[in-house]
Amino acid sequence: MDESELWVRWEGRTYEVTAHRTATMEKLVHEYTAERVAESAESFRRLIADRHIIRIESPTSAEQAILDAAVTDGYHETTQSPSRAWHRLLERLPETAFPEAHYTWYVDYDGEWYTLSLSSDESCAN
Repeated sequence: MDESELWVRWEGRTYEVTAHRTATMEKLVHEYTAERVAESAESFRRLIADRHIIRIESPTSAEQAILDAAVTDGYHETTQSPSRAWHRLLERLPETAFPEAHYTWYVDYDGEWYTLSLSSDESCAN
């Protein structure tokens, strides 16, 4: 393209603008939306709890032993593979509680709220 001149008036002053070349650039549009989901902090807390806290009801005695140990000082198994109770507890915790798969959940256990993380050196496939 040949050089082209353009006069621009901005904030009360006139400027001469000369274009030596032009280029096509891709323009990305980012959209953000917000939806009001609660009228108060308390109703927001209830909403988050309803969506993300998994209530562990009627655990077996073996599952309860794992949860009680985790609540007090952490639970660790040193075995060839995790116990059946550990796997059953993992089965109670759906991946759909979060947009992406995690191995940490918010749980309501015995009327108290905790973060519960389960991990193993081996694959946890059931």
